Amino acid sequence: MRVLGFYLAAKFMLWIAITGMVFIAIAFLGDFLEMLKLATRHNQGTNAALYYSWLRLPLMVVNFLPFIFLFGGVFCLLRLSESRELVVIRVAGISAWQYLTPLLLTALFLGIAIIAALDPLGSGLGETDGVAAYWAEIEAALVSCFAP
Repeated sequence: MRVLGFYLAAKFMLWIAITGMVFIAIAFLGDFLEMLKLATRHNQGTNAALYYSWLRLPLMVVNFLPFIFLFGGVFCLLRLSESRELVVIRVAGISAWQYLTPLLLTALFLGIAIIAALDPLGSGLGETDGVAAYWAEIEAALVSCFAP
């Protein structure tokens, strides 16, 4: 059962990585386009929009983390089911909870590690180079645009 647990955890981490890269790429592209729109409004270039999107990346990863784990788990189990590996596991007499336990423990430890690494990084990046002042300026500009 130990080898099977490591195998399932490795497959799960692979699908979390694939799903995470897709989610982060889509979120970064959307945020970059939004920053590009704001940057052109304030006479900034593409480099400024890319820089500020890069600073917001840890926050986006933390926000999308539950969905990354959810869809990573779904795709992992779907792939294991398509290749009939789950059928073999069930025929071997292993209950659903026994083969889901490595996935749950992997999700728990990866989630703790990612939050422990990205939360301080994201809060530290928000304080550098006057980013807070820049966001306050953008917020004031947006409020003045929509104020009656």
